[in-house]
Amino acid sequence: MMMPGMTGFEVLKKIKTIDANIPVAMVTGVWDTDEAKRCFEAGAYEYITKPINFEQIERVILIKLFPGE
Repeated sequence: MMMPGMTGFEVLKKIKTIDANIPVAMVTGVWDTDEAKRCFEAGAYEYITKPINFEQIERVILIKLFPGE
């Protein structure tokens, strides 16, 4: 979420203007309920906090790649 030049939320909004169907998972070092809600409302499908749980990342990706399985 915090990056040089622009925030992750700004990147999310830019991605969604290019193609609203691109799945975006937000990764951040800080859990913020209001920020998570704002990201979901802007089109993110997941909000993941660090430290990263690689099993969670794998599950999130597989759900998008193989929905309904």
